[in-house]
Amino acid sequence: MRIHLKLCLFSIAIVCFTAYAQQSDLSSLLSDLKSPDVNVRSAAYTKIAADREALKRPEVRAALFDLLNRENRFVHKTLEESNGQTGVGEDFGEYHEDLIETLMKVVDWHDPHQVCAIAESVPDPGSALSSMIANKGGATMIPCLLKIAQGDAYGHKDSPSMLESDRANAIPMLVQLGAATPNLSEADRRVVQETTVRGLRDSDELIREVTVRAVGDFGTPDLIPVLEDIARFDPYSRPKEDTQGGRYDLRELAAEAIRSIQSRSKTN
Repeated sequence: MRIHLKLCLFSIAIVCFTAYAQQSDLSSLLSDLKSPDVNVRSAAYTKIAADREALKRPEVRAALFDLLNRENRFVHKTLEESNGQTGVGEDFGEYHEDLIETLMKVVDWHDPHQVCAIAESVPDPGSALSSMIANKGGATMIPCLLKIAQGDAYGHKDSPSMLESDRANAIPMLVQLGAATPNLSEADRRVVQETTVRGLRDSDELIREVTVRAVGDFGTPDLIPVLEDIARFDPYSRPKEDTQGGRYDLRELAAEAIRSIQSRSKTN
């Protein structure tokens, strides 16, 4: 009986020690996520991501969203300091993409902090990630995308080159989100509409171009009058190859966008 009792106590001690060791290891990994060394952060993330039980814990998810926020700023700063000429490298890019994919599976779409961390990953318009964000982000996503479009999302005011890049990503996503979220409030829908129109009339031809493309894919008939103005009067042109005169690509894009909207309207 005493032997059996001792064995039970010994077994309990092992279980308790194992649980303590696991908790200690997890605490250490969560601490490593805050390291100034990106290699330490990525190594800690890899170990945590492999632990499905750990990913269910609220404090772990919160730490990983804080990590994504930190890495988004690292990417943004790297691009900004090099004027968009130097990226973060292939290894970091793969780690960052894996982190995003992991958190997309557990994100609470009603939590502004989590949603904004996803939004600030700045996916390319038309990508699978941007489509998922547009379909699931809803009204919670709008303030995040507006901050990106205004150049205020990364802890400081964007440089001119980064402002153009951020706006070229955020505005089309707002257009797509507006189309994918039928239950937006009147105020939110007005914000999306006003931002879209400003994008169509922007002084930067890149912003006009990406907005026209997004409106062609997701816009509504009430935007056709603005597109008609672009199709008739947009000033941007480039020389035609081997011929005289200019080529007005944005005018052609606007005409295509009008036809696309009209085609969608007939089928809806």
